[in-house]
Amino acid sequence: MRPSHRLLAIAAAVSIAAIGLSACSSTSTPAPAASTADNLTLHFGLDKAMPTWDIGGLQSGTIDTLYNSVFDTLLHMNADGTIEAGAAKTWKYSSDNLTLTLDLRTGMKFTDGNPVDGAAVKASLERIKTGGASAATFLANVATVDAASATTVVLHLSKPDPGLLGYLTQRGGVIESPAAFADPNVALDPVGSGPYSLDASATTDGSTYTLVRNPDFRNAKDYPYKTVVFSVFTSYTAALNALQSGQINYAALDQSTAAGAKAAGLNVQPMKYFQADLLYLADRAGTILPALGNVKVRQAINFAIDRDNIAKNLVDGFAESNVQLLAPSANGYVKKLSNLYTYDVTQAKTLMKDAGYANGFDVTIPSTAATLPYEPTLTQELAAINIRVTWTPVPTDQFNARAGKGEWPMFIFPIGMETVQHDFGVNVLPNALFNPFKSDAPELSKAIATTLTATDPKDVTAAYADAETYITENAWFAPIVDLDRINGTDKSVVFTPPTGNVHIALTSFAPAK
Repeated sequence: MRPSHRLLAIAAAVSIAAIGLSACSSTSTPAPAASTADNLTLHFGLDKAMPTWDIGGLQSGTIDTLYNSVFDTLLHMNADGTIEAGAAKTWKYSSDNLTLTLDLRTGMKFTDGNPVDGAAVKASLERIKTGGASAATFLANVATVDAASATTVVLHLSKPDPGLLGYLTQRGGVIESPAAFADPNVALDPVGSGPYSLDASATTDGSTYTLVRNPDFRNAKDYPYKTVVFSVFTSYTAALNALQSGQINYAALDQSTAAGAKAAGLNVQPMKYFQADLLYLADRAGTILPALGNVKVRQAINFAIDRDNIAKNLVDGFAESNVQLLAPSANGYVKKLSNLYTYDVTQAKTLMKDAGYANGFDVTIPSTAATLPYEPTLTQELAAINIRVTWTPVPTDQFNARAGKGEWPMFIFPIGMETVQHDFGVNVLPNALFNPFKSDAPELSKAIATTLTATDPKDVTAAYADAETYITENAWFAPIVDLDRINGTDKSVVFTPPTGNVHIALTSFAPAK
């Protein structure tokens, strides 16, 4: 085992812009670019280090490509967003959607030789659920987990959860050998059963992580690279320089470095609808900010934001304006609502006056790395309808917990755009992490209930559309823009971006012919 190093305190679930500003460890000099021999190596640029490998503390961000290559998950999400078998070959809900039974594949083993069985899955889910990280919220509705047999696991839910299957494809469903949990180096030495394993001898924590292909993985043939080296860079500029010099084959870029990458002859491929930057109008009952309890005030805020200008000028066109929670590609998106809140300051002022707030109000909004690009513009636009904003700096690693406790009536958060079940599960349901004031409504509850009980996919889509219509018309959010993820590769790699899934797997990469 490699020696312990102090883990970096990097924020969970930050935006692409925020990640670029994170204080990451400086990179060591990577190896040369991908070999043309049979022993292929992919060099992958990371924009932050792994805070911990302990599955009870896994965080979100582009590092999910790293840990999802080491850990297998109960279910698997395809590039188009559909869900298929993972470590569980089949799954089935009970008629009341309160019991989920998963049948595991046989013969699977962790890299320490222990079996991937019902007991290991139970132990892994319980560690995630009690780990305290944001992944624990994915299993919030899982009351208990039973290992019914070596190949059968049963999840008992306290209430139906439409997002659970999606969660089990990511951090909510990772599996690790229970033997690793007692190891004092559990944060540094993962023991998974995924397509790759961590080569500790070629890894420097916080700087470089070397993965070697696991020949025992069920779909090993789908992973053309025998070795993948993940190297951490302190900035997008540093990553671009490494791409240009051939030190790495892939890196996530930002708007400022994309042009330089194109000029250097590198491949630049945006992924549409990767992330939604939302202004959450969270205090919809006016608990701590009475003005937000009036729907006309929330609608006025939506009319006051010039989204087209932000998409064009603040993020250089790598974004689209959107007034809905869901992306235009999502199941449940309502096209007829796309122009509901066209920028109109006059209309916004009229709504503020009708609501009794012509003179506006004062509000404090937390300032993080994710909000910085928007702060001057939003301050000016909200001031036009007499909403006076004070931005108060908040450490990114404190944001989730404080926002989830209802500390702020309004806040900005960048949310990864995944399945509609995930997006509603994280943002809309009464127990959602980013619904801190437990907002609910009979119309909304009815629509969500239909998504859980309907058997016809058309009825499910219609129910989500009803729910999306309610939260949009009642201005639960003031969406800002839907951002692209900008991917840069050199000519030795063919990269195929996923179309309905924000998580990039190593199966998206192949050597160029």
